[in-house]
Amino acid sequence: MESTTQRYRAGVATLTEITSARSVLVEARYAQIEAQLDRMIQTVAIAHYSGDLDPILFSKEISG
Repeated sequence: MESTTQRYRAGVATLTEITSARSVLVEARYAQIEAQLDRMIQTVAIAHYSGDLDPILFSKEISG
């Protein structure tokens, strides 16, 4: 994104390229958040099915 912005400021990239780069960045950030959420959900599922839903242990697993 930064390189595209610099290219735009230099006049060698278009506004369409800036928009496209921002879109890719937003999609990547969304995918990262979604993966983190999936990991938390799976951690809860494993704890649930193993009968180990101790809140203290659970909070350490999620944050670690």
